[in-house]
Amino acid sequence: MLTRRRFNRYALAAGAAAVAPALNFSPAFGAVELRPPRGFHLVWHDEFSRDGRPNPHNWTYEHGFVRNHELQWYQPQNAFCRDGCLVIQARRQSVRNPNYQAGSPNWTLHRPFADY
Repeated sequence: MLTRRRFNRYALAAGAAAVAPALNFSPAFGAVELRPPRGFHLVWHDEFSRDGRPNPHNWTYEHGFVRNHELQWYQPQNAFCRDGCLVIQARRQSVRNPNYQAGSPNWTLHRPFADY
């Protein structure tokens, strides 16, 4: 999973609770315009304006099995920018778990492979 490097809990509260209803989809251009509601101001954004890896000053990656006994294996090569969009790919593929330990009670260690 790609994660925001410098997390701002206030931005999250304003963004998740208040900005989402202010989305304006423009079918002519296929773009979404974000307008913060009254009393809120935008504190951070990323336009993903360069192709390739997301800006490492803003973004970092989670690696391997991370949480909630998920079946997926997080890997940086599945997230990239193209044509102004952030692309996060889910692939069905077998990935060897380099941390595998047979018989381990830890769910991140007892799986020899991940299937996604």
